[in-house]
Amino acid sequence: MQSLLIICLLASLIATGMSLMCEICEGFGHTCEGPLHPCPSGFDTCGIIQTEGTVGPQIKATVKTCFPVSACEEGFAVVNLGSFGTLATKVTCCVGHECSKVPHTLPPINTHLNGKICPACYSMHSFTCKEEIAQCTGDQQYCFEIAGTSNMGGLTMTTVMKGCANIDTCNDTLHASGSFDGVCVIATANCTLASGMASSIPEPTGLFLQAFAGILLVKLFS
Repeated sequence: MQSLLIICLLASLIATGMSLMCEICEGFGHTCEGPLHPCPSGFDTCGIIQTEGTVGPQIKATVKTCFPVSACEEGFAVVNLGSFGTLATKVTCCVGHECSKVPHTLPPINTHLNGKICPACYSMHSFTCKEEIAQCTGDQQYCFEIAGTSNMGGLTMTTVMKGCANIDTCNDTLHASGSFDGVCVIATANCTLASGMASSIPEPTGLFLQAFAGILLVKLFS
């Protein structure tokens, strides 16, 4: 009888489908803690978005959430704003105990000059900014620009950011929205090859926007 009950229970679970449960949280620092939530359809793995930046104050931020498996192919996204700082984001897919093994620090940014240059600037409360020239490094073969509007409660703010970027940044960001700890961002981004020729950018996922929102949150209260 007990075996029959187990078989019936398994059959019921197979018929209805078992939702993946992932920890959902966001916060500053190398980790965060939150409750487990079932993942929506099409989100079939858990994962962590880690962000480190020196745009304004130095920050570290972490987001744990559900991901589609396709997001696991995202690499190490880097934006180099010259004297305005850098922003790096990495997505790591994991499930259960494996998520606790994710390194607390991101890989180092390659600082070897590659001969490419891009206009660079950063400005809040405006869609225009005074540009300088950023020397691109490592795999930063693209000139990147993002302009967005953020909203937190009744406070609305416009921001623009320009600099060198790698292909992982360009894959992840264009025409997207994201949020971090109550700050919602709607932004449009553009990548061109550092030579000035238009690049062919795959369909983006928008995960980088959560890092962008995190920077804006720090700037709002710093």
